[in-house]
Amino acid sequence: MTKVQHILLSTLGSLGDLNPYLVLGRELRALGFKVSLATHASYRAKVEEQSLSFIEQFPNWTEIEDNPRVMKKLYDPKSGAEFMLRELLMPEIERNFKELARSGPYDLIFTNTLTFATNVYADKFNTPCISVVLSPLSFFSPYDPPILPVFSLVNKLTRNVLISKILFQLIDRVSYKWSEPIQRLREKNGLERAKKNPLTYGYFSDVGTVVMLPDFFLKPQEDWPKNNLAFLGFPFLSANAPLKSELVDFIEKANAKVIVYTLGSVLEIFDDTFFELAIAHHELTKTPAIFVLGPNYKNIKLKMAELDSILLVEFAPYDQLFPKASLIIHHGGIGTIAEAMRAGTPQLIVPFTNDQPENARRCADLGVARVLDKNKLNEEILSDEIKKISNDIVKMNCMKYKLKIEGHSFSCSLKKFMSTL
Repeated sequence: MTKVQHILLSTLGSLGDLNPYLVLGRELRALGFKVSLATHASYRAKVEEQSLSFIEQFPNWTEIEDNPRVMKKLYDPKSGAEFMLRELLMPEIERNFKELARSGPYDLIFTNTLTFATNVYADKFNTPCISVVLSPLSFFSPYDPPILPVFSLVNKLTRNVLISKILFQLIDRVSYKWSEPIQRLREKNGLERAKKNPLTYGYFSDVGTVVMLPDFFLKPQEDWPKNNLAFLGFPFLSANAPLKSELVDFIEKANAKVIVYTLGSVLEIFDDTFFELAIAHHELTKTPAIFVLGPNYKNIKLKMAELDSILLVEFAPYDQLFPKASLIIHHGGIGTIAEAMRAGTPQLIVPFTNDQPENARRCADLGVARVLDKNKLNEEILSDEIKKISNDIVKMNCMKYKLKIEGHSFSCSLKKFMSTL
């Protein structure tokens, strides 16, 4: 490989998809590289905060998040993936390709499973490409089969390798048809059609793959990429912000560790039942709780009862808040899991869709979490699960993995990986 000077990072999706690349960009800059990050326009300020060059990519994520109808379609467990790929991302790949070409050239590219134009660009201009894995679901391996929301009725059967192979081959074949816009863009740029499905196994690069997860969270399987595979560990983007005074005062007044609820982007499409159950529990037990409600804080707050034992906030820095919690109840996003494990705090996970059920299963397997079925949840189950998770075995497991995370350096792992290129 020629000397690397300018590196392109490319990602699309929610903040959970952006933040790892901000960490990656920050660390690559510290190693002396010029770094550009291609993503949605609404993230420009966050990109430039890290002194990275910004390249706009589409669609407009703010318009998606501000549209409840689109968000419900996006997070539908059965059809959300197809809607995202075919209706939101595929129509934009040619425009994204042109933006990348206008801002190039680059010496090395770190891709994302959703940045299809970037992979075409890399092939067109013979630019070395590194595949990035943010969650276990990305490997799509029948030897370690993930929970797939779209096949909720057969997920127990897919723990069998043979059945998983058959099912995954079927998914690969069906979704290959969805990649037609990628194939047309390749042909338009003088490239052959991709033989492997760009949406599944064709994503991985021959140059190398970095896994932004710790090696205790998942183990390499025989069908994983063989070339230059590296575990970098969880990428932590510190908020560099202290807790607001209202949070500090609430926690001090509680005179005990609090339960924290945070549901990320999924919160916008949860019905009121979940909040009603949680409020009922805390109204009965008088135990203190903090709800981190996100951008729709004002709308959701109007629906929730005000209790002395509950504090509703729009935002809180997880790295400051989670160590002060006795329990974190969340949706199973990998970024929230990482912060909870770094804090050494037990988790109750209510997964909704995409990679969340698989992330939740792995946390349960590690003994740091219990998983709740959102469709079967009631006040009695919630109260019972809160009691069950509060035991010494879970606390010991949480401390075990907290120490492992503290003993690992993302920066050193990345530096070692870059030295192999």
